[in-house]
Amino acid sequence: MSDGDDLKDFTNNFLEHYGVRGMRWGVTNTIRSVSKSKPKKKTTGDHRKSREIQRQRTPQLTNRQLELANKRLNLERNFNRLNPGRITRGQAAVAGILGTLGVATSAYNMSNSPAGRAAIRRGRQMMGQAQRGQQSLF
Repeated sequence: MSDGDDLKDFTNNFLEHYGVRGMRWGVTNTIRSVSKSKPKKKTTGDHRKSREIQRQRTPQLTNRQLELANKRLNLERNFNRLNPGRITRGQAAVAGILGTLGVATSAYNMSNSPAGRAAIRRGRQMMGQAQRGQQSLF
């Protein structure tokens, strides 16, 4: 074989990359081109108008504009209070669990204190006497 044949074999076994610099394997261009930020939600004219009014300083507003802004804020606040979202429901569930854990922790700490151990000991004595029929609990 000549040197030219060796060169041909080398070029046939050569792997060449035709991708874009910085491109990730397995990610197509359609997926990469999609923006990572969430699409903006459409807002109503009333909402936009109230936000524009809120950006202004109070002395610059008319009574009508203040009334519109306050009415919108009150409506939003009432709606959010009456329709709790998933996060608010989750927060309530966590608060309930933590409250239960707090009671359990305080009972455990009480049972390990000297007064708690004495109460447990006295309770066992009373239960033992009641079971033997010598004395009732009440």
